[in-house]
Amino acid sequence: MLLNLTQPELAERAGVSVSTLRRFEAGTGKPGTWAIRQLEEALEREGILFVGAGAEPRLK
Repeated sequence: MLLNLTQPELAERAGVSVSTLRRFEAGTGKPGTWAIRQLEEALEREGILFVGAGAEPRLK
């Protein structure tokens, strides 16, 4: 676990529902573009660096 955030904490920081995040993580749902961008921005604010398709996320 890179950030030690709970699902409720990440959902709150991203401004999405916990159920949206849980479905996305479980692979049972696909969030819309807006929700994905919100999650990406929240993770970036926490120090995650996205480097491209197929790459492992890492801390800045």
